[in-house]
Amino acid sequence: MLASPLVTHIPHSSTEVPLDILNQFVLNDDELDLEIKKITDHQTKEIFTAAFVEANAVLSPVSRLVVDMERFADDDLEEMAQIGMGAIYRKGTAKQQLRRDLDSHEVEDLFTSSNTGVTNVEQQAEAKIQ
Repeated sequence: MLASPLVTHIPHSSTEVPLDILNQFVLNDDELDLEIKKITDHQTKEIFTAAFVEANAVLSPVSRLVVDMERFADDDLEEMAQIGMGAIYRKGTAKQQLRRDLDSHEVEDLFTSSNTGVTNVEQQAEAKIQ
């Protein structure tokens, strides 16, 4: 049973990049850190969980630079994919190359891996509303 009927979705508060996919990025550590700082919705988790104490929060465990949970997985459907910022970011905030080309297995892993959590977030949300 839900503590509250409210479910908050907080997809861009994480700064985590799992070590096993760090090699996908072509930026050095300082450049990647700067991109994460620019693209993260800082303090949103704290703001929403403090404001809606009874709400059920659905959080992304990884930075949106790893996989953006609010984008369409199919680049043909995702408008931002045209500039390299689809569900899998290929370009950074200055349109610079962010990561190397990924093969189809790596892309699939980003959506299904427990490290990146897309499937986990979907399951988390479904469990909270049942």
